[in-house]
Amino acid sequence: MTGSKLKGVIAAIATAVGPDGAPDCARSVALARHLLANGCDGLNVLGTTGEATSFSLSQRMGLMSAYHA
Repeated sequence: MTGSKLKGVIAAIATAVGPDGAPDCARSVALARHLLANGCDGLNVLGTTGEATSFSLSQRMGLMSAYHA
C-alpha cells in the first residue's frame, strides 16, 4: 500500500431508520449511491452523526455489508 491521502468530498452520511428504530439498509444504500453519483468521492458511514453507538454490533455489520454489496 502506498501513502495515498484521502482527497475530494467525503460526506458524513446519516443512516436511514425504520419505524421500529432499526437501520433501514435499503434506504441507506440508496442515499449512499445518490451521494456518490452526485459528486461525493467517499462516505463516512456510522461515524460522525452518532449512529455507531445507537445500533447493535449485528446491525452495524449488516449496514456495512449492505454498503459493500
